[in-house]
Formats: sequence, C-alpha cells, structure tokens
Amino acid sequence: MNFWEDAKSQGMYPDYLTKQEKADIKSALLRKFENSTMSLSNYLASVKMLNDYPEKEQD
Repeated sequence: MNFWEDAKSQGMYPDYLTKQEKADIKSALLRKFENSTMSLSNYLASVKMLNDYPEKEQD
C-alpha cells in the first residue's frame, strides 16, 4: 500500500497529480539534490514515489 492510499492520509494528499504538477515537483527535487540538501538515495526514492503516484490526464 502506498502512503496516499492509507486511510490515515486520505485527506492530506490529492487523489491525483497532473503531468505538469509532477514535472514541477521533479524540478524542485532536482534543485534540492543539486544544492546538496538531499542525498542521491533520497532523491531517487522521491522520484520513484512520484512516478508511482496516480496521474490524471489534462483535458
């Protein structure tokens, strides 16, 4: 079970992200990694989690 599917987290996270929102988050994660405020393993884990997050196609 992913964290966004957990009953405790239902109201804290959106049901889906758009492609643009995912791209924006990935850019922010990359900046954190480039600024040495995030380790490579944390960066890769965050990107994998983001890729697994449900996505809604934009109309």
